[in-house]
Amino acid sequence: MESASDDLIKHMCKRSGVIIKDINYDEVKKLEWRLSAEKDWSKLFCDKLDQRMKEGKAMCFGYTNLVGDAKKICQKFKDVLPIETIREEDLLLGMDDVKVVYNGPRHPESRMEQLAFDLVSLVNKSADLEPMVRQMKKMGQGSSKRKIYRRV
Repeated sequence: MESASDDLIKHMCKRSGVIIKDINYDEVKKLEWRLSAEKDWSKLFCDKLDQRMKEGKAMCFGYTNLVGDAKKICQKFKDVLPIETIREEDLLLGMDDVKVVYNGPRHPESRMEQLAFDLVSLVNKSADLEPMVRQMKKMGQGSSKRKIYRRV
């Protein structure tokens, strides 16, 4: 008998817009509103996070290309500049394993020596940042699984 009355009450609430307010009704509505607001903020945060992850991935890609291009320039002009490259046999596989060394005077005197020194410094500074770039790449590989909530 209770089940039949519960079904009738639910039917009346849906069809006729009857609202039955119990002691907790106002508090439940406040909590529903707060939950909805939190879900909206959560969605905005996830969207912003996804955007930042894409930007970070693009920056890592650009950075990797820049360092690779700088290594190629060093390789190409090592006969003109006081630069030496190590492990040239890996050039076909990529520039990741090529090490670049400045072999000019300790304090560059000419503009060409200064160019070589600065170019090698740029390439070698990138080695310090490699672990961070690898970590960013790993973070960008995972798919961003998030729930999309709907208003209650």
